[in-house]
Amino acid sequence: MELLEKRKFSEEIVKKSVEETDLHLRDGTKEFFDKMYEINVPVIIISSGIKNVVQEYLKFNNCFHSNVHIYSNFFDMSESRRHIYNVTPYNKNKISFSDDLKKLINKRKYILLLR
Repeated sequence: MELLEKRKFSEEIVKKSVEETDLHLRDGTKEFFDKMYEINVPVIIISSGIKNVVQEYLKFNNCFHSNVHIYSNFFDMSESRRHIYNVTPYNKNKISFSDDLKKLINKRKYILLLR
């Protein structure tokens, strides 16, 4: 994240990188996201990657819906040019959800965890 702060990391770079990547969603991923949206099930992504990239990739693949919540490192593209959060593979279990999301998931009887 510190390297991104020093470089000219921008929304344009994120979009171009996502458009030009040869990465593909696993089979059934788009259908999964669409179905969870259709039946109003929250999808929570906790990643040590960069939220800007994850979100853009999901948008590019038409599976970023209002029920998707991403908790990840985030790079502020405004003039502050700073990153928010410091999510690593070692501290993912210490993520604190927003109060709105807590209310939403506390009403749920079951949770599905995919690793």
